[in-house]
Amino acid sequence: VLDEGNIDVEPAKTVKSALYGLADLYLASPGLHRVLAMEGLRVARADQVHAFDLRVIDVVRHFLASTKASLQTKNVGAAAFLVFQTVRATMLAFLLERPPGLDIDRLIEELTNLLIGYLLGPVKSSSDTRVSPAATPSRAPKGTGAPARRSPGRLRRKDTRRA
Repeated sequence: VLDEGNIDVEPAKTVKSALYGLADLYLASPGLHRVLAMEGLRVARADQVHAFDLRVIDVVRHFLASTKASLQTKNVGAAAFLVFQTVRATMLAFLLERPPGLDIDRLIEELTNLLIGYLLGPVKSSSDTRVSPAATPSRAPKGTGAPARRSPGRLRRKDTRRA
């Protein structure tokens, strides 16, 4: 999917094709992938795993550098790393956790929107399922009517403004 013949294909189609291909691989043998995910890294040589990751990242980097689409970032190497790690982690988590209400088609749609938004900027999807804040449940403690508060242990963005 990430070869020269797909450089001119609409980016969302290329991303979906790649994600469906990966999903087919993961779902063809979920038990094997579970074992590899949970035990494989313990017994595999770290340098071999790292070398494989770098080869895949390089394929993604080459594709991103070759595409005619206008990328949001100038750092194609960093983008390739983020795309690879995001897809791998998300697919693996889906395989291991099987979250209720999330099937493979919805996962791929959401992941496609995430990647296209990151790489090309926000796009309106035909299956955009955004929920308005008014429709989401309040995080305030029950019965208090008070607004939700951040827990003190959460990381906060440093205020970089000067006084």
